[in-house]
Amino acid sequence: MIVEDEFIIALALRHQLEALGCVVCCVADTAPAALERARSGEVDAVLMDVSLRGGGDGIEAARVLVHEHGLPVVVLSAYTDASTRDRALEAGARAVLGKPASEQELCAALAEALAL
Repeated sequence: MIVEDEFIIALALRHQLEALGCVVCCVADTAPAALERARSGEVDAVLMDVSLRGGGDGIEAARVLVHEHGLPVVVLSAYTDASTRDRALEAGARAVLGKPASEQELCAALAEALAL
């Protein structure tokens, strides 16, 4: 699942992931939408933005996805300062990548997150 509120960025991520052989089950643009989709059982991993539509906090959503749904989360954000990185890792994110991430960075982070 991609959690990204910028349509163009979500579309580009979808194309990158599909080029890597991943299947993108859904795209959510808010934290509540992401949590709802996680309940469906079709999500294996999450690419999560930090700043979401409606003022949502992607790191708090990541915390719920990790601790309540057992999903591996990779945070992908323009905010890569030490404080944001530390918050994301403390929330349980497996990796924190800066935007834009290369296909190699995405592939490595997802492989590690899914323990492939």
